Amino acid sequence: MSHERHLIGNFARASFHTKIIATVLAAVILSSLVLLAFTHPLLIGSSTGPQVIEVLVAALASMTRLTIAFSLSVVLAIGAACLVTSSRRAESILMPVFDILQSVPVLAFFPAAVVLFARFKFYEGAAMFVLQTAMLWPLLFSLVGAIRAIPRDVQDAARVFGAHGFRYWRFVVLPACFPGLVTGSILAFAAGWNIVIVAEFINYGGLQLSLPGLGSMLDRATQRNPPDTTLFLVSLGAMITLIIFANRVLWNPLMIRSERYKFD
Repeated sequence: MSHERHLIGNFARASFHTKIIATVLAAVILSSLVLLAFTHPLLIGSSTGPQVIEVLVAALASMTRLTIAFSLSVVLAIGAACLVTSSRRAESILMPVFDILQSVPVLAFFPAAVVLFARFKFYEGAAMFVLQTAMLWPLLFSLVGAIRAIPRDVQDAARVFGAHGFRYWRFVVLPACFPGLVTGSILAFAAGWNIVIVAEFINYGGLQLSLPGLGSMLDRATQRNPPDTTLFLVSLGAMITLIIFANRVLWNPLMIRSERYKFD
């Protein structure tokens, strides 16, 4: 018991970056052990082995797809937020446009995305486009709100001390954006998980394509006759586990850390 308390104490005293690295490494090791266990020759012949492997591969595919779409959304959101807040004229023109676009349901863009990317047989592009469209708006409006919330006296003080151009954005705007970026990221991933089933199961016109992922697996489980309850519950459980894991390991620590950058 004392040894366990010693280990827990070491983890609690570790730095934020060390905790993140340690948790990610632990997740990779545990995932490798699970994959090794279910690919063992003694389990290959069982009905559980291939299904668990399929779910693990689908979970990895969905997380990879969401992470790439999220990264692209962050780049676009930061660029758009900087453009909107740097000029009153740009804000007066672009913000109404962004407000109208974000109110349009994401599914309305799906046929156009399929037609555009299916022409080049880039079906992953259609899924990425739908996910990115869903994830972009929470990030953009959170960042714009964070930049607007910078107090006027902080802006004046920064310029008095010579923070202009890149230095102003580096030492004032970007730290001020951190709380909004964390909040927007949580909402963006929630929107991504909400739309992942549609993004991974392309069914438009004569085109029917199922991309590997938990979303398409959930849809496939319900489309079978009779529905595959086991596959559905396992896929749903894997999705819930990933969401809880991300909240506990990534978003909760980032939310706590973002409190340092808020203006009181």
